[in-house]
Formats: sequence, structure tokens, C-alpha cells
Amino acid sequence: METDIAIIDTAIIEVKTMPNSIDIQFKSVTISNEKLKHKNSPKLKSQSNSVQKLDNENRDYEFNKIIRSSKETKPKTKPIKIVHPSPNFVSLSEAPYNRIYKSHDKSEKSENPIFQKNNPKNIESKEKIIKPNEKKDKISNLSQLNKNEPKSKQKSQIKKSASTLVSMNSQQIVYDQYWDDNSIELGLQNGVLKQGKLRINPRSYEDAFLTDPNGGSDIFISGLKDRNRALNNDLVAVKIKDKYSWKIVELFKEKIIEIIKQFENDNNINTELLDLVKNGYQNKNSRYLNEKKDLIDLAPLSYSRKELLEKVPDEWLQRTGIVVGIIEKKNNRWAAGHIKLFPDKNKEYALFSPNDSRIPRMKINISECPPDFYTNPQTYANTLFVAQILDIPSNSRYAIGELKKSIGQEGNIEVETEAVLIENGIDFSEFDDSVIKSLPDTPWSIPNDEYKYRKDLRDVCIFTIDPATARDLDDALHCIQLDDDLYEVGVHIADVSYFVPEDSPIDKCAADRATSVYLVQKVIPMLPRLLCEQLCSLNPDTDRLTFSAIWKIKSNGDIVDEWFGRSVINSAVKLSYDHAQAMIENPEKNFEQAELPSIRKKFTIEHIKTSVLNLQKIAVKLREKRFKNGCLVLNQVKLNYILNKESGLPFGYSVYQQKDSNRLVEEFMLLANIAVAHHIYKKFPLKAILRRHPTPNTKQLADLGETIKSNGFECDVSSSNTIQTFLQTIQTENSISSLTLTCLLTKTMQLAQYFCSGSNIPVEQFYHYGLAVPLYTHFTSPIRRYPDVLVHRLLAASLGYCSETNRDPILLQSIAENCNDKKYSARVCSERSSEMFFSLFVNECGPFEEVACVIQIKDHSFDVLIVNLGITKRIYCDKLDIIEESVKFINSGLRQELSFKWKANEKHTEEVVQKLELFYTVNVILSKHETDPLKFNITVKHPDEKLISKKMSNEIKEAKEMIDYQNDDVGTNLLLQRIDTDPYICD
Repeated sequence: METDIAIIDTAIIEVKTMPNSIDIQFKSVTISNEKLKHKNSPKLKSQSNSVQKLDNENRDYEFNKIIRSSKETKPKTKPIKIVHPSPNFVSLSEAPYNRIYKSHDKSEKSENPIFQKNNPKNIESKEKIIKPNEKKDKISNLSQLNKNEPKSKQKSQIKKSASTLVSMNSQQIVYDQYWDDNSIELGLQNGVLKQGKLRINPRSYEDAFLTDPNGGSDIFISGLKDRNRALNNDLVAVKIKDKYSWKIVELFKEKIIEIIKQFENDNNINTELLDLVKNGYQNKNSRYLNEKKDLIDLAPLSYSRKELLEKVPDEWLQRTGIVVGIIEKKNNRWAAGHIKLFPDKNKEYALFSPNDSRIPRMKINISECPPDFYTNPQTYANTLFVAQILDIPSNSRYAIGELKKSIGQEGNIEVETEAVLIENGIDFSEFDDSVIKSLPDTPWSIPNDEYKYRKDLRDVCIFTIDPATARDLDDALHCIQLDDDLYEVGVHIADVSYFVPEDSPIDKCAADRATSVYLVQKVIPMLPRLLCEQLCSLNPDTDRLTFSAIWKIKSNGDIVDEWFGRSVINSAVKLSYDHAQAMIENPEKNFEQAELPSIRKKFTIEHIKTSVLNLQKIAVKLREKRFKNGCLVLNQVKLNYILNKESGLPFGYSVYQQKDSNRLVEEFMLLANIAVAHHIYKKFPLKAILRRHPTPNTKQLADLGETIKSNGFECDVSSSNTIQTFLQTIQTENSISSLTLTCLLTKTMQLAQYFCSGSNIPVEQFYHYGLAVPLYTHFTSPIRRYPDVLVHRLLAASLGYCSETNRDPILLQSIAENCNDKKYSARVCSERSSEMFFSLFVNECGPFEEVACVIQIKDHSFDVLIVNLGITKRIYCDKLDIIEESVKFINSGLRQELSFKWKANEKHTEEVVQKLELFYTVNVILSKHETDPLKFNITVKHPDEKLISKKMSNEIKEAKEMIDYQNDDVGTNLLLQRIDTDPYICD
């Protein structure tokens, strides 16, 4: 097909929207080369209106697709490929078109660059709303130009008028209005709407997803317009779009092509559809322009979509949706970022550009900025500020924000840490005076009345086992042998609820914080340190108030009897995990006092060692029972950093190892949590605070299972029991594969959740998938988790120590949901803290080399798991020293292959082809980032080069022994490591 190219200075068009197309009639076209003049043309149907930016400075644009004639009306003239030099040209797919003409094609993807960072060309600092009649007048004025005017003046008039039209309309309605509350409630009830938390892709902020509450594939929210002002983690209501607007999953692309070929033979379907599916869809606004998406977008070819997708099974597609309402703003709408002047030097507003691309840019009143900001903006170029979104108007490309404060220079670890805490809504301020005043005066001792109704266990050999650096000791153990096959075992937990009365100032503060936050260099406590480290901490040789669970247990783990109650203990010794491990590994050894911490005079080393060994014997049996019942343990690597005491910077790290002593404590904490869950649910069936772990996303897990099988592993993912059996099998065969598959399986898991048993959650969904138990709760860490405080109160009420809470199930469920949100935020902060400190370590001590395993393959990139570090990173082909044209991506459904050719150089005289598939290992180099000390570079080492600086083979062989049992409650304070009792479940 031949294509004529014409340079158009102006084009006056009439646009009419149809159900599946856009009709355009050119009223007047002015061509600069004067070879073609076209007036009153037939109506044309736009097959694609995407626009590619050719020159950012001159703002020239080009239509990527040819404007083809419709089947009803075919122009006799040849199709025209249009290149438009006007600085004010706006494509039909951009926001101003959607605002002015309000297209009814809801599948149309908005290309509005509202939240794009560092795009001054798109910035307009003043808003002016045009009334409908004003728009009409402006449009008509363009067609009433004086034809007798000189051509140059005529062009100037047209450009000026067009510029005014576009400028004034650029702030018009961008987003759809939200549905009212009644409509949303009705839509959720009748299934028209779906409810869930919004997840925005941090690599591509225009892509968002909603987890299907029924376990199907995620619902895809494409673009800012469809996201409709909702932010990451917001609880939203989403309307599913019509099927012809759904996305085709990459896995079924070849099958779709076969269907298209049939259409092509039968109905002469447009061949561009076939090309589009073959090549994949690429979002031109994506930050990673070389990366094709896993989903194929057929939006530009709307007239054939319905015909095609009628023959496509639903499982070949991913549903798409649009946000119609925000049910709850879970995102706190605070952001760290930089302030800048608008290009036009607007004196009323400054631009706030968040570091997180998922947060929209904000207009900030310039009076909130530093006094000299307007005259010296460069002074603040590297300063981090904090701003809060006040509103995201439906008719503006910017959010309205308020500048809160300056927090310091970017790149400083403490400044960046504060930014992370603020963005995730973590309260790290000092406790209010009202909270401090509600605490007992010090020195404090247990009132005499408490001994009257508490069980006195001060003469029992009770001890703690914790990390050596731990200061908040909230659990202790004891074990007494009653006869040859019967033992008394006790779990004793700090009685925090005694110091935190319901609805007191300290209770309200703890309920809001909900959890302690563990960072690499510090802890943000849930409770004041006076409680955490003194009054509640089970320090040795000190009387302390506790809540105890005591069982009579046989050596095979069978429970004969159990008792719950408040008690008083006096810990005999504070053991570290290493101390207990030494006893387990050396049962016949006679330990010297110098090898252990000071032991209370009433007891001996032999008392302690005997108790530890008996506990270990019972713990092994309890663990065997749990695995037999189908529990799932997803082990992942965790790092401990060695920090310089003066600078606070890392100069070394080690891999945290979980040993038998860790597992010993874990088993009895699990036993206590499960026992208490059954007790409080039986006593308070409508008010029990429990913890459930939903089953994994069924489709996602099944797809992963098929992928694993296609790569040579026999993996049954039908239950937690079969997954655990599979992981135990490969751990003995190949530790690299074990770590890699564990990483992939973890991604299919859902987060465990706190809930109130009286909420609307069905009883069958109380089940904890990871632990394979019907009821579970948290009882064992009230110093650092608020749900445990609630559970202590329920347990106390059930035993008659206090009255039942007057909080109803609705309020309790609301409290539980806040705990879920704060726990997630705390985990994000912990992970980000670890990432930043690892980057600091690489920048200080790198470069160094590691072995990595490929866990995902794209067309121009691949993700790797750095085996010994447990870190996942993406590597882009264009960053490697390879021949760019040699990159080949093969997708055969369940298996993907990426190959490329390395360039020849002084070291390597020949070009070398490297092929990558899932589970292939590569050697990677971690090195200092050029500008940001809190990031590091990663690249692949040439395949002909071997690891030089580190010999990793022995470490890889022992990798499974260097894995920390990671769980969703463990603080990632890598100096104050905690072991907890709930498997670490990832999104």
C-alpha cells in the first residue's frame, strides 16, 4: 500500500463518537507544501489515534497508524500519513480530547500524562475552566478566519486560536465521577462491582491490579483514567469492562493467532491485528520502553474486537476494569520528594514531585516553600521535603498538596529512613505526655494484691531464649519431668494488658501504632521503652507479671491436660539461641559457668540443660505432627549487617541461620497460639480476635505449577502438604533450585490477616493455610503486637479476671483491619531499610560477585534471585555489553527463552552467544551506583569468565542451612533479630 505524506499546519475537524469507533470529518486542512487541499471530505474512521513524540524540544508529533477509511465509506484519495509540527497539537487519545468530546468508548486507554515526573512540557500552573458555550465559540472562531488575510497571518491566527483552545481545555475533566455510596453498595451486592485493595506496579505506574476476591486472575486497571484517582493500597470498587476490552494473556497468544488467521481467511480481518498479537503490545508511556507487557492490548482495532473475542475462552483473557469509587483511603497520601518551579516561573504555586512514581505530582502553594525558594530554587534541588495530598480534583492534572516540612539532604541514610517511615504512615514520634503519665512510677514493684489471685511460679525453673541482643523479653519457658513419659511444659508471656487498660491513653496509642517496626539500625516501638525493656520484659532474677499456658504433654507430643491463667514468675537465666543450641548439640557436656550467663542461685546449669533437652525432644515431635498435618514452611535468606558504631554504616554482613534452638521456641509459641485461639473462640464466638491465612490465588498457583513441571520438576501444588513435600525433596537435591522455587511459590501466597470472629467472614475461611490449622491467633508477643494485647484481654475475661469488652464485633473488626494495614506498612519499611543498607554496603565495600538464578524472563530483560543474599533484581539487556540486534526472545507458552550475543573485546576475541531459561544460573557483579548511594548496579559477568573474588560453591552447597525461617511477624531489624510463629507470606 502506498502512503502519501503531507505536512499539515492546521486541521479543523468534526468528531462524532460511535459505540465502537470515532467518526471524523475534516472541515478544513491546510497543507504547508500546498500540494493537497482537502475540504468537506467524506467521514473517516480512525483505526488508531496513538501519537508518538518525535522531538521533545520542538514538540513535533506523528500519527503512528494510518487513518483508514471505514467499510461504509471509502475515500478515493490515498490514505495520508500525517506529520504535525504545531506545538499545540493534541492527539485524540490524550486527555483534552476525552474531556471535550467525552468519548463513549470506555475501552479507550487514557494517555494523559498527569503524573509523569520530570516532564516540564506538560506542566501548566494556572487553571481556567471553559464553559460549554465558550468551547463552541472558540471552535467556530477557527472556521471564521478571514480568507482574504495573508496566508502567514492566517496561519498565525489559527495557531493562536488552537493554542488557546488546547490551553484552556487542558485542565478540563480528566476523571469520571465516582458512583454514590448506595450505588456502590448495591453493585457489590449484585456482583456488578468487585471490591479489593488496589496494587500499582512500582515499575510502571499506569498499570494497577485488583486481586479477585473469588480467587481468579487479577483484574487489570489500565491507565490513570481508569484508576480514577485511587492510590496504592486504597480499598476500591471496580466495575469490570465488557469482554472486548479485556486483555489477552501472553500464554495463549499463539492460540489467538490461529483464530485471527481464520478470521483473516473468512472475513478479511485487518492484518494489523495479527501483527499486533505477534509482536506484543508496548506502552509508549512506559518507563521501560524496551519491555513488552505480558498482556496484548487490542484497543486500537476496536471494530474487530467483538468478533474476535466472542470465540476466545475467558481463561485466555485477563479482565480489565475501572475504579468507580474509593471505599476507604488506605494510602496515607503523604510523600517524600522535591519541590520545583513551574516552567513559567509561576509565583503562586510550586510543583512537588514525589520520589514514588505511584503518587501524583502536587501543586503546592509557594508560600509554604522556603522564603528564598523562588529566587534560588537550585539551593533545594537535593533537599527532601514531605507533602500531603489534600485533594485530587476530577478536573486537574495535578493533586492539590500541602508542604509539611523539609527532612534533609537526599542520600543520607537517616533522612531516607525518615522518608520511608512517613510515606508508610509509621508514627515514630516521641510518646505524648498523657501516655507517659499513665505509666507507673519507677522504681515499681508488684502490688501485694496481685499475688493473691495469680499462680506463683517463682520457684519453677523458668528461663528465656532470645537473640543475644534482645532487650524486650516477652516469652519464657519451663519443662518439668513428671514421670517417665509425662512432662509439664509452660509458656509464660509478659502480661502487658495489666499495664495497658482498655481505652486508656496508652491503649489508644498502641492501637494506632499496632506494631513495633524493626529497621536495620533501630526499632520504632509500639509501647514506651519503660514497658518494653523494664516493666514488662522478663528479665532474669526479677519478679514479673505473666499470662501462662501450661500443659501436661507426653514425650510423643500428645497433650493430656492444659491450663491458662495469670501468674508471677522469676526467670532463672537469659539464654541466647547460641547457648541453647550448644546444649542441644552437646547433651553430654558439662558446661562451665563462664560459658553461660549468670544463673539465679536457686538453680544450676544442669537444671537449665535438662529442661532445654527435654523441651527439644518434645518440640521435635510437635514439629513432626505439624508437617504431617500439612503445614507449609517457606524458607528464605535473611541478612545480618555489621554496623560501624561511629558512622552507623555497614561494613559486613552474615546470613542468618535458623537452628534447632530457634525451632524449639517456635514450636511452643505455635502451640500456645493455637491453644489460646480455640479457647477464646469457644468462650467468645463473636468477639475472638483470630488470624487467618487465605489459600493462595488458585489460578496463579496452578499456572506456576505448570511452569515448574515444564522445566523438569514434578510439583504438585494442590495443597500445602504436597507443596511442602516437594520443597523438602528438592532441598536435598539442589539447594539453588530450592531457593528459587521457594521464592516463586512465596509470590503466589496471600498475606495472613487478623479478623474478628463476629465479622462477616464465613467460618470455613478462618483456616490458616500455612499452618494447616482451623483456628489460630497471636498471644505470644504483646510487647510488640497490639492484637496480642486484645487476645490477652479476651483470655482474662474468659477466666473471670475481668469483665468482657464492651467493644462490638464491628469495632473489633475495624481495629483488626488497622493492625493488618500497620503490619504491612511495617514490613515494607523493614524491607526497604534492608535494601538501603545493602546498597550502602555494596557502595562502601563493592564490587563483588555472586551466583544468581533466573526466575523470570521478559523480551528484553530478566529477573534473577541472588542465591546467597535472597535479593531479587531485574537486569536489562541494553545495560549489557552485547550486540543489541542479537537479542531473541522465544515464548512457547510455559517456557520462555532469551538469547543474546556478547561483543568481542580485548579479553574475549570472539562473540559468544548466551541462552537463558528459567532456573539457569548466571554470575552477577554488584557494584557502586554512579550517583545514588542507596542504590547499586547489577550486571551479568561474561559467560567465559569465572568467579574470581569469591568461591561460592561451598556456600551454595550449604545454602539450605543458611536460611532463616522467615515469617510475617519477624522484625527485619537485622541486629535485633526475632523468631516468631507465623510463616512469612508475601503478596
